Amino acid sequence: MPPVDSSRLVAEVVGNRFLRDNHLDVDDTVRRDLSSRIHEALVTAALTERKACGEVCASRSQLWQSTSEANDTASLLRTEARCRANEALVLMDEILSRHEGGI
Repeated sequence: MPPVDSSRLVAEVVGNRFLRDNHLDVDDTVRRDLSSRIHEALVTAALTERKACGEVCASRSQLWQSTSEANDTASLLRTEARCRANEALVLMDEILSRHEGGI
């Protein structure tokens, strides 16, 4: 079974419910256009949020990297800071490269 494009499915369901709830009788072309526009809005919002989350991870990584490089950082904290900096970069990579259901 092929993977479900969840964002397209949500767009179609929302569009159809909107048309039904407002008693709008439209042809399939308008129905598809509405679904496509909703999908585009969902994708744009998701990608914008994903980029913002990636930027937070990059910022946290830089903070921990700076901590690990500071002369007055204790040895144990230096190791912890390097680990956290690396973890933030791994999370950033995962967040920015994630692709699920068209988003």
